Amino acid sequence: MAVLEAGDELPNSLTSFLDMQFSSEKKRKKSVLGVLDPSLGKMIFDHYEGSIKISTDDIVKEIVRGIRLHFHHLLDEISESDIIQSQLSLRFLDFLFFCDGLCLRCKTLCVLMIFPRFYHICL
Repeated sequence: MAVLEAGDELPNSLTSFLDMQFSSEKKRKKSVLGVLDPSLGKMIFDHYEGSIKISTDDIVKEIVRGIRLHFHHLLDEISESDIIQSQLSLRFLDFLFFCDGLCLRCKTLCVLMIFPRFYHICL
């Protein structure tokens, strides 16, 4: 996953997606784009020179939380267990990124804190 910093430009895939969604000036004036990350919202706002309205407030956070919570109800092909499994996988990837330099014993303790179900595997 790429991390955008203050001096970076928006990826081409994001700008082409936004250009496709906000193709007309009428859509840009009428719509508000909700962005979870305020720095990304500022980059989008600056890139389009203020023609796209950006919202990064608590309403956007609550909408994203609701989508994550009820995502398995929105798509028939995905079950709640699939969502839980993907969240565990993301947690594990975060863990690997976080403790890259830790010793094996520290990593084992971290795995037990994150995934207490795997206690028998780690011993």
